[in-house]
Amino acid sequence: MALKKLENFSVPLHQQLVANLRSKIFSGKLKSGDFLGTEKSLMDQYGVSSTTVRRALQALTQEGYLFRKAGKGTFIRRVEIEASGGPLWSFYEEMKSLGLKPSSKLLSIEVQKPNLSIAQKLNLAKSDPIYYIKKLLKANDEPVAILESYWQFQIGEQLSKFDLNSTNLFKILENGIGINLGEAEATLEAGIASSEEAKLLGIRKKNPILIMQRVVYSVEGSPIFFSRLCYRADKYKFRTRMVRGPFKSIPNKAVIKNMVS
Repeated sequence: MALKKLENFSVPLHQQLVANLRSKIFSGKLKSGDFLGTEKSLMDQYGVSSTTVRRALQALTQEGYLFRKAGKGTFIRRVEIEASGGPLWSFYEEMKSLGLKPSSKLLSIEVQKPNLSIAQKLNLAKSDPIYYIKKLLKANDEPVAILESYWQFQIGEQLSKFDLNSTNLFKILENGIGINLGEAEATLEAGIASSEEAKLLGIRKKNPILIMQRVVYSVEGSPIFFSRLCYRADKYKFRTRMVRGPFKSIPNKAVIKNMVS
């Protein structure tokens, strides 16, 4: 059946084809090393022109999802979910922007006392209670990340009244509770999976993971929550754009650890 009969007329056909093929790659229907097909076969399958197919293949190749072999055709690369530095998005918003179906499973919600580091990030005393929320995050039903988040007590208490399974926390905050999010400070580093993390993510213990820690603030500048996101390193990568400019010292811009014994 033609792609144009299945999709939105307001979206250009080559973008629809990109989203369709990207979704098949992440769902596992198209696996690493698979032959994608000839331009003619894709034209017939989706009912689109050769120009549409070429533009879609070029876009997916530039994104790193495909590679070409001279004289053989186009093949699927190893699948990775790529995030770029930019807007403050939730996991749900990020996955939807990539044409993937996000979902989540609530693993734990409880009241805790923060350690010193978390208390400082949230401008709390160590004796102040917080809410701890842990979720397993999935893209196209495949585990991608584990979210551990630590919330100001009053906000966590309100969140606990909502169904947090398969729910966008940012949407609840902004539409359900009325908190407008402003910005976040984040760090990204490499790590290895613990036994529990490996089991939840479907990988082996001590496999590489990417760990993002961030503090999210309201538009008024108040810290709302601190989170630790543990991503599968074989499924997720982070990309940022850097512009050359005049040198100046920026405190805390980069942290180099364990370089001096």
